[in-house]
Amino acid sequence: MGEEAVHFSVVDAKDCKQSAVDIGDKTYVICRSDDDSKTSFVKIHDKLTQTWVVPTILGKQPLLTKSQSVIPVSDEKILAIEKGVPLNESIWFLEIDTPFVKQQRKIKGTEVVSWSKGVIGVGQKPVVISGPSGVGKGTLIAKLMKDYPSKFGFSVSHTTRSPREKEIDGVHYHFTERSKIEKDISEGKFLEFAHVHGNVYGTSIEAVESVTDEGKRCILDIDVQGARSVRASSLEAIFIFVCPPSFEELEKRLRARGTETEEQIQKRLRNARAELDQSNESGLFDHLLVNDDLETCYENLKKLLSLDDDQEDSDDFLNKESKETASYSIVSKTDSEILLQSESNEGKNGATCLYVIGPYSFYTIPCY
Repeated sequence: MGEEAVHFSVVDAKDCKQSAVDIGDKTYVICRSDDDSKTSFVKIHDKLTQTWVVPTILGKQPLLTKSQSVIPVSDEKILAIEKGVPLNESIWFLEIDTPFVKQQRKIKGTEVVSWSKGVIGVGQKPVVISGPSGVGKGTLIAKLMKDYPSKFGFSVSHTTRSPREKEIDGVHYHFTERSKIEKDISEGKFLEFAHVHGNVYGTSIEAVESVTDEGKRCILDIDVQGARSVRASSLEAIFIFVCPPSFEELEKRLRARGTETEEQIQKRLRNARAELDQSNESGLFDHLLVNDDLETCYENLKKLLSLDDDQEDSDDFLNKESKETASYSIVSKTDSEILLQSESNEGKNGATCLYVIGPYSFYTIPCY
């Protein structure tokens, strides 16, 4: 894994400024309009066939600045660095051949690329928590949110159903029209979605990014079907399945609620059995937690998420530094990582910081 010089090109065109990068037999061109709209598009040049393709672009797109750099970090992703903006807004990845892009390319029958935002810190990956109804995952999430309010945020799902009494739009759900959510789903703006009792439910990429934009780690409470969709998406996350000590105990907990009819209980039990069977699917969940005792399960969950005082202090530092505006320069590149140097006049009296960026990680080396 030798170190090599970093090369990228910027080409001025009549109607836009282009940043181009070569990967294999293709040249990827990211173009920003010269007007104030900051709109962008991507073009792909196949050097073997000498043809140009304008791909379908999925995901939330960055607001490109007039000064940007692009460089490959792997055969699957291109790093785009926007200059003159805070670090937490400057790092973007254009996914060109990730598993998610390959899947969407097959579904749509056309060339596809997808934008995803860089998230600082390996430990900042979103957390997907799944489990059958009645297993206690909601209680575990509530405890995390209470004990670590500055660290975790909850993604608000979208639904086409009508609000129930006391439900607030944007707090409990984003209530939306079917035509709108179906359009957004077709454009790749949702990580996962499902049709339930005639309504559509889903988690948008923007809902997750709104949490990370606050410097928090996003928690997603979704079913196994949704977890499978997120696993196939562009989101790098930690997947945890919470299961009961036994099926009999789960049934006991559901009945103890006293809020549902026998028919509803039986339906939940059927769904629970199916989810428990699917939880053993190879490669779907990273960790299985047995909720026999709530406090023990909660302590095990905190260990999985590396929740300790030192990590909290480190995350606070990262979040503070990432919101400062600085100038960035690429120092070096290896086969799998890029070393980025930033100089800021806002923090630590003009300190210089180093950041290491890889295909699936983005972390800091202390300022000096």
